[in-house]
Amino acid sequence: MTHQTISNHGLVRAAEEDRGLRVWEIEAASRAITDCHFAVQLLGRPELLLDREPVQGVRRKARALLYYVAVHPALIPRERLLPLLWPNVDRPAAQHTLRATLYELHKTLGDALIIDKDMLSLSPATEVDARRFDNCLSDPATDPELLNAALTLYRGDFLDGFSLPDAPEFDGWVAAERERYRHLAIRGLARLADHHERRGRFDDALDALNRALEFDPLQEDVQRTCLRLHYLAGDQSGAIRRYEQLRKLLDEEMGVPPMAETQALYEAIITDTLPRAGEKQTMSHRPSRLTLSASSSRGPTSASLPFVGRDAELKALHAMFSECAGQLVLIEGRPVVGKTRLAEEFIRESGALAISGVAHELEQNLPYQPIIEALRGLTSRPDWRALESTLRRSLAPVWWDEIGRLLPELVASSVSHQQATSMPDDRRLWEAVNQFLRTLSRKQPVIVFLDDLHWANASTLGMLGYLFRQTAGEDITFVAATRYFSSRSPVAALLQVLTRQELLVRVSLTFLQPDDVASVARHLSPDNAHVLTDWLMRNSEGSPYVLTELVRHARESGILRADGEVNLSALSGSRVVPRAVQNRILARLERLSEPARRVLEAVAVRGRNFEFDVVAQASALPENAALDGIDELQAVGLIYPLDGPLWTLVLGLVEDVVHSQIAPARRQLLHRRVAEALENVYRTRLGSIANQLAWHFEQGNAPERAAPYA
Repeated sequence: MTHQTISNHGLVRAAEEDRGLRVWEIEAASRAITDCHFAVQLLGRPELLLDREPVQGVRRKARALLYYVAVHPALIPRERLLPLLWPNVDRPAAQHTLRATLYELHKTLGDALIIDKDMLSLSPATEVDARRFDNCLSDPATDPELLNAALTLYRGDFLDGFSLPDAPEFDGWVAAERERYRHLAIRGLARLADHHERRGRFDDALDALNRALEFDPLQEDVQRTCLRLHYLAGDQSGAIRRYEQLRKLLDEEMGVPPMAETQALYEAIITDTLPRAGEKQTMSHRPSRLTLSASSSRGPTSASLPFVGRDAELKALHAMFSECAGQLVLIEGRPVVGKTRLAEEFIRESGALAISGVAHELEQNLPYQPIIEALRGLTSRPDWRALESTLRRSLAPVWWDEIGRLLPELVASSVSHQQATSMPDDRRLWEAVNQFLRTLSRKQPVIVFLDDLHWANASTLGMLGYLFRQTAGEDITFVAATRYFSSRSPVAALLQVLTRQELLVRVSLTFLQPDDVASVARHLSPDNAHVLTDWLMRNSEGSPYVLTELVRHARESGILRADGEVNLSALSGSRVVPRAVQNRILARLERLSEPARRVLEAVAVRGRNFEFDVVAQASALPENAALDGIDELQAVGLIYPLDGPLWTLVLGLVEDVVHSQIAPARRQLLHRRVAEALENVYRTRLGSIANQLAWHFEQGNAPERAAPYA
């Protein structure tokens, strides 16, 4: 037989097959639907089930055809399937292949596949999980129980793992449907979470949102809701851990910090000012660090307590205000010593036009962020429109457009004047801010306050160094607050330069003295001032921040009543850690490296005053790693050195919080390690620490080793 004969034979056979297929189609269209049960599962790994058994032997293209038809409840034109499944085949051949595919499917599925002339569909009795899911999730009135049941249908992504490499239109359709079903699932889980939250079932709401985040953990709005739910459930530490996980995720995946709304929520959580269930929530914007008149319904702000113990420092600031234009007035001290409160009081009394920004640890990769925050704060002032008009009239267009690089909302025009000068980009931007501040200062004295300067990045510090020099002689005063920092930090280099140029004035703060705390106690309860002073001083150690939170705790717990009466029986002799203080400490612990955390745990077990050699051995870290841990703890302000070989924690409260976070079994191990380290370090004078050794071995569940020292 020749090649031509073979070809003719094939055409004849194909024609006979076509006639047979057409006869079958006519018969199939006229037959009644049988009772066979057919199901198509499209969510997750796709499956065809006939009488609840997997259908075998169906080719890939035939499966794709069934999947496409199954999604659509309406009849599908046969012509629609040709370019979808056989895009690279000429029309006659594609039509023949389609008829052959339908013939094979009919032999397998019987009347579950309906053909009505040139239209296709599945039997109405066919169960399709995607259709049920779609119908339920698309209906906003769906009962929560039905919604929950429908969500269980989502076993995975639409047609998970299925594709047709030679049919790009089909694969494109699958990708679009996959995304649509994912969004339906996320919205459904959010609705379910909202239902649970409204009924106070916060753990169930969190479970639903955690399922939603499995689709995309970068959904920051969902993450914010989870933070709030942790807080409402009484799990502040869980909220703090979750925020840290989100911060790291955003930094690793996108190189950005959390959104301003997320940071504001986090700040409200760790300060315990987020409304609880049933309270009105007003978390629409980031709280201002300079809102002096604000007060919380949950207790006092620092500004609602008398400002004590800072008379000399406040007087010095006012003197510098009139003498130190163009210089930096640096308020420095340990964490929670009251640096921000002092700056707020100074600004309030000064009568100057004040702008303020905060350098955030989590925003160190954002250039000029504190400067941007300070300038943007002007736009929320009641007199902003008048200020803006003055600035626009007084500033050259090139400088206004440069300010628009920092605040794009100020520049409505797309016309750029950046080529009007040959200055480098950074220098031009710095000069624009200089001109902006100079113009402001012609109206009234200006104070630029930058809080937490120790977190400022190189771009911010570079601009500040320029501004300090350029504004000399202008009515502009720069004030910054910072904790003590490492001599190797970027801010240390700037301050060294400013010191040499005589552009730096320092104001150092220490904790409040007992007489200062007594003044607060007399203000709160004149009749019980003595006993209240003792309780406040013992627990706050003179920290203004902790003092404020203690007063809040006393009022909320009934220790201190509105009329000034004190419930003396409720004044515990043990140390009290207010919830907001505990949350701030936990937030700091979450950001520590593993070596720093292990050293800090050893410190909490050893005691507030500690020797490096003892905690280094107890932490079981190599010496260099332990030294790195000590350096990190000092850099973040949790410890500082005393005279001689001793170090100390900044507050005893830190010891309590860290100690409470150590699991009991690990705590016993650390007590034994501390005791062994003490034996090693004090081996020539064990008698001087015998009581300590006995106690640590006893706490470490080693009574036989404690006995010789008892």
